[in-house]
Amino acid sequence: MPTNTPPPARLALSLIFLAAAASAAIQPSLLFSDNMVLVSSATLNANIFGTAAPFEPVALNDSRPGSTRRLATADASGRWLISLAPHVREKGESSFTLTLSGGGEGGGPSHVATNVAYGDVLLCSGQSNMELPLSSVYNWTDTIKPASNRPEIRLFYVHQEGSDTPRQHLLGSPSWQPSTPAAAVGFSAVCYLTALELQRLHHDGDDDAVYGLIESAVGSTDVQSWMAKEARATALNTCWTPSNATVLPPSGSHAPGNWTVASQLWNAMIAPLTSFGVSVVLWDQGENNAKYCTESEYNCLFTSMVAHWRQQFRQPRLPFAWVQIGGYASDPYDQGGARQNSVIRFAQGDSLPALSDQNFNNRSSTTAAAAGSPAAAVPRYALPAPAAMTQTFDLGSPVLGKEDNCRAHPGEAVCWWIHCRNKTEVARRLAHQLAHVWTASGGAPIANATEWSGPVVTQTTLKVALGQPYAVVSFGHAKGLVLRGAQRCFHCCNQTSPPLGQVGHGEYLFEVANRRGMWLPAVGELLDPALGTVKVTPTSPVPCAAPASCWLTAVRYAVLDVPQCALYNEAEFPAGQFELPVPWTAPASSTY
Repeated sequence: MPTNTPPPARLALSLIFLAAAASAAIQPSLLFSDNMVLVSSATLNANIFGTAAPFEPVALNDSRPGSTRRLATADASGRWLISLAPHVREKGESSFTLTLSGGGEGGGPSHVATNVAYGDVLLCSGQSNMELPLSSVYNWTDTIKPASNRPEIRLFYVHQEGSDTPRQHLLGSPSWQPSTPAAAVGFSAVCYLTALELQRLHHDGDDDAVYGLIESAVGSTDVQSWMAKEARATALNTCWTPSNATVLPPSGSHAPGNWTVASQLWNAMIAPLTSFGVSVVLWDQGENNAKYCTESEYNCLFTSMVAHWRQQFRQPRLPFAWVQIGGYASDPYDQGGARQNSVIRFAQGDSLPALSDQNFNNRSSTTAAAAGSPAAAVPRYALPAPAAMTQTFDLGSPVLGKEDNCRAHPGEAVCWWIHCRNKTEVARRLAHQLAHVWTASGGAPIANATEWSGPVVTQTTLKVALGQPYAVVSFGHAKGLVLRGAQRCFHCCNQTSPPLGQVGHGEYLFEVANRRGMWLPAVGELLDPALGTVKVTPTSPVPCAAPASCWLTAVRYAVLDVPQCALYNEAEFPAGQFELPVPWTAPASSTY
């Protein structure tokens, strides 16, 4: 045997030593890379974190003049974190370099991140409508792509993967990339376009304002996939209906991992991000849960998830902004059935702060007694502020009958794709809502945000004329109020007959309930645009032998899968769907 060949025992010891040395190497989060964006905030620390050998010293050097070397020591599990003091980026501020190394005398191998900057960090998550890339939106080729060389916008794409347990590190090899046509083409359209609109609103169009966008989304996923085990336990123990249930329904997500992947995406794609400071979370999800969740169930799951995310990010006032699920259906003849899309939209509206000045049009808890509506008894689990939501039910994207399993009929080859392609408008609305709550929660003033909400109901009134009752609905945020067709509508504002000739399956934008709890088709017309009032009249006479028998007990609007018409104000924001008693007045403590 050659003298330089170690015996088996010595070879085994050498391998163990080499493995230990490798495991002792400092491993920062994959978020630590060139072009990294640290959260700009007057109150939040920006964190650099990772793993090393237990009790290994770690040093961080900062290239900025006057910066001092920062030291940390890995804990017994090998985790370490270095916090940078809160810092608000100033216009024209230069980028800098951060260098990580061992904190001992030898220093050890270094990890270097160049072109680091402070800015607003947006974490964008959810299912396919958040995942839908810029290449799929209506105006990518002619408008967005030519202007997508934007080095101040940096993109970070989280590798899609599931895990049975929470992970410390992200999988794959992602890194921050400055926006170019090649880098942006596959990135989340909602995330990217919302950042552009926020740049215009939040920074008066300052192209120097830095945005760090983190896309962590997977199509066809349930909210349970994004909830930690603890969050699912909270939902089951605090707000789930029925209260005697022992388990939540399994997730049916088409996500990495196995077929029932509750918590798997939280474990692999969100948990490794929680030590990194973020400015806001953008969320677009709900279509998967619309297949089986009730209003209270989704409301319970979603609010439990958000509360846990805020806790794990150690930001109790982390702004959360979400997109209500849009208008879609695979068969235009099925639209008047279960209206399950509207169920989830109500649940998403339920999640807004209880006395919100957002567009929170909702089902009132008093509607049940008034109209016999089972939904009116639904409990509401509201999130603490800041939270924002935007409506998109009017932005349907029609497709040909042969596409997307659309079961259309001859001459009417249209149905509504689950993916809204007008993400520019989705982002405009979302950014205005978010900018408002951001300012209200202590953020920087918004230079260009004036109106942020669609028309919001302030009062409903019962009227009787010539022996026939009707409802008057009064709105705030209603300057320039108009009733017009939705985007690419197929039956634009046809309020007088059931579309497609399907008796009993009409798509009436407005309906009223009589005192027996029956919903009746109704027609809405502007009564006084200057005052923001709409008259809602039943399409058929309501027997009215005495005043008491004339009663209309409730009114609702846009409680449909794909509304073909909507109320808009002059800012082009739609009124959200509502179902309210008649009469009804908004709580005095709400601000409209």
